[in-house]
Amino acid sequence: MKFSMDEKKKKRTQNDEDYKPIREIVREYVIGNTVTAIMTFTTLFALFGDDLRIWFASKDDDVYFFIALAISLVLFTLELLLQSCVLEDFAYSFYFWLDFVATLSLILDVPWLIDFIKSLLDMTVSSESMNIEAGINQ
Repeated sequence: MKFSMDEKKKKRTQNDEDYKPIREIVREYVIGNTVTAIMTFTTLFALFGDDLRIWFASKDDDVYFFIALAISLVLFTLELLLQSCVLEDFAYSFYFWLDFVATLSLILDVPWLIDFIKSLLDMTVSSESMNIEAGINQ
């Protein structure tokens, strides 16, 4: 006995009173305590991680901080996309643009991304293009 999609959906909603659309499930997860705690920690790291790197870490540890900043960028991007999809009135709101600009600002903190963008645009850093010798003022 074969059912069409509409019959399956009717049967599922009639038999399962706890049925929730995927959008509601994702919304509950995104605004839940776990994601909020993770994103709070990620925000604090994005704000103060580079300062902590400069103050307390050696040059060899830089790569780990840059990896963490890249992960932060991915997490912020995912959060922005998910909230835009599942929260009513979030897309293009004030908070959307605030999160969007904050997420874009993280690109400047990850040297690998900046180097990649420079290579795409065929740019060089001004100090790389200058003819400077150490100890000589011109």
